[in-house]
Amino acid sequence: MIDKLHTIITRYDELADLMSQPGAMQDMKAFTKLAREHSGLTELVEHSKKYIYTYEQLQEDEEILNGDDPELKELVKDEIGPLKEDIAKQEE
Repeated sequence: MIDKLHTIITRYDELADLMSQPGAMQDMKAFTKLAREHSGLTELVEHSKKYIYTYEQLQEDEEILNGDDPELKELVKDEIGPLKEDIAKQEE
C-alpha cells in the first residue's frame, strides 16, 4: 500500500513539474489535461503523505519498543495506541 501511495505522490510531483516547464502553456489543451489530473490528485496526495508519516512513525516506535532502552520504550509506549487508531481511521 505504501508503494502505491508513493507512486501517486510521484505522479503528482511529475505533473507539477510538467506544468511549470517553460512553454507548458503553449498547448492549452494538454496543459488543461495536466492541470485537471494534478487537481484531482491534490486531496489524495495530502492524505497519502499524512498516512505515510503516521505509518513510518508507528514503525519507528515499534522498533524502539522492541529495543533494549527502557527509557525510550516508556516514551513510545503511549504513542503507539493513538498512532494505530489514526492509521485505522485513515484506512476507512
